Amino acid sequence: MAYLGQVDRKASNVQVFNVTSSTSATHSIGWTPPSEQTLIVTINGVKQHTNAYSFSGATLTLGAALVATDELEVIGINDIGNSLTPVDGSVSTSKLGDDSVSTAKVQDNAVTLAKMADGTQGDTLYYGAAGAPTLLAKPGTPAGEVLTFATSATAPSWVAAAGGLSEVDMWYLPSSFTGSVFPITSMVRVDFGPYGAPVGTGMGHSSGTFSFPSTGKWLITYRQMCYATTTADSGCVASIKFSTNSGGSYAQYAANASDTPAIGANAACNQTANYLMDVTNTSTHLVQVGSILETSTNTVKGSGDTTSTNVTFMKVAS
Repeated sequence: MAYLGQVDRKASNVQVFNVTSSTSATHSIGWTPPSEQTLIVTINGVKQHTNAYSFSGATLTLGAALVATDELEVIGINDIGNSLTPVDGSVSTSKLGDDSVSTAKVQDNAVTLAKMADGTQGDTLYYGAAGAPTLLAKPGTPAGEVLTFATSATAPSWVAAAGGLSEVDMWYLPSSFTGSVFPITSMVRVDFGPYGAPVGTGMGHSSGTFSFPSTGKWLITYRQMCYATTTADSGCVASIKFSTNSGGSYAQYAANASDTPAIGANAACNQTANYLMDVTNTSTHLVQVGSILETSTNTVKGSGDTTSTNVTFMKVAS
């Protein structure tokens, strides 16, 4: 196996130093050994313990001076006892799984946050399509976006935070009518006072039929003011009907009824009908509102500057 961080040392790199007739304790052996453990020192054929010598650079110092008849031999075996220090950048992901550094060689929790590459404050780390860690930059302008995740395996993204209802639209009855009317075809969008325009796109309207600008959960509230023209009390019903087949048929799912008070002519009462509709198709889902009156002479109140009778559409969820 190749060593990381330095050139392999083979037996052919063995260094030998011999000296005879010396009476010195210090000797320049001609190379710088990497450690004491790479040297075999013999005097007269007897191997010397490492305590019997030391070295500094290429200089060997014996514990005692030689005598003239001594034969000193130093053998440097450079492939034993090397201190292996990988050079900077030599351990990379390409080494994982080969014969150099496997994932089994890396201890759990050994890679600290300090060893990860620096990023930009506010960035988010996630796994991309190829399975590699990827950075998602922090949101830009406007601030206050939220991180969202799709149900499929796609990247997370920043989207604008929901800051209230995305669709609100109010329509009103501009003039009164007498007797039952369904659907009411004369409703108009509120255009007086500080209201001005719908929130969002607003509802479509044609001949008493309302259509939705987008799918989602819609809260529909129809409120009417009804009053009698005689002293007899009589019933008034506020009704909401829905079609899910492009107007082929309508069903009543919301209604509210009350009686006009028996206290004389022009005694008024109010009815409010509510329904939360799940609009899954803007082409097929339609709504109509209207009045069902017990007495044909009863009147539903309309006005050019107040919302006595009105219908409100609010999208409350996607």
